[in-house]
Amino acid sequence: MPKAKSETATKRVRKEKAEKKPRAKKDPNKPKRPMTAFFIFSGEFRDQVKAQNPGATVGTVAKILGERWRNMGEAEKAPYAIKVEQDKKRYETELAIYEANKSADAAAAEEAEEEDE
Repeated sequence: MPKAKSETATKRVRKEKAEKKPRAKKDPNKPKRPMTAFFIFSGEFRDQVKAQNPGATVGTVAKILGERWRNMGEAEKAPYAIKVEQDKKRYETELAIYEANKSADAAAAEEAEEEDE
């Protein structure tokens, strides 16, 4: 919270903080976004890094994975890029289905409201 120099400024800062809008609730049915190449890589090698470094913290494991990723060449990263493209296609397909169902549900709800009137 920013520091205020006067009492009125303090009140204004408090008021601004109090007026924050609540976050919109996430729809649990919405498909998960596609993973990045690094996240796919991390998922595959995290257990291996943990086994090689027992007792390592989550942050340490992440640093090791990040270092490995940075040291990899483009040829070594290529399989992960292919997996990213596959995951993007999956996401686009699932999102299209989700949007179609969402608009169909909205239309059905609108028809139900009209019938009630």
